[in-house]
Amino acid sequence: MDMSSIGEIFVGVIVGGLVNAYFSWRSSNELRREASDLRQLNYQLIRFLEDAAMIKNVEWKNGKPIRIVSASATAVGRSSATARPTVIRHDAQDEQSDNPAP
Repeated sequence: MDMSSIGEIFVGVIVGGLVNAYFSWRSSNELRREASDLRQLNYQLIRFLEDAAMIKNVEWKNGKPIRIVSASATAVGRSSATARPTVIRHDAQDEQSDNPAP
């Protein structure tokens, strides 16, 4: 192995590391931004549920909910059933085969 091969390997490792660091940094920033957006949506949902009286007594600290004292929900359901009864008649021959003679 000569010095030029070692130099090429070293440059390749350095360039690969820089490319990896750049894309890791970009994806990390995107993930932080997405987490922040989801956090804000959760806070907004808590405020909507509190305004609709579905949850009560939300305790906030520094703009963040720390505890929900009570929650309630109402479930409404409806059901129906229909049936079509049928009568099955046996022939006289079927009755005789069901009751064999002693």
